[in-house]
Amino acid sequence: NEANELNVSRYAEIIGSHDKATDVTNGRTVLINKNVKLRPRQSMILEF
Repeated sequence: NEANELNVSRYAEIIGSHDKATDVTNGRTVLINKNVKLRPRQSMILEF
C-alpha cells in the first residue's frame, strides 16, 4: 500500500470557491485548494 493524492480538480464543480473543509471522521480541517495527500487505505468524508 502506498500513499496517494486526491486530485481536487475533479471535484471543482462541487468545491466551488471553498478552500477548506472539515473531515467529519476526525474533526480535522483539510485544505482543498490543492491536491490532498492520503495515507494508504485512508478515507475521508469532507464537509464545507
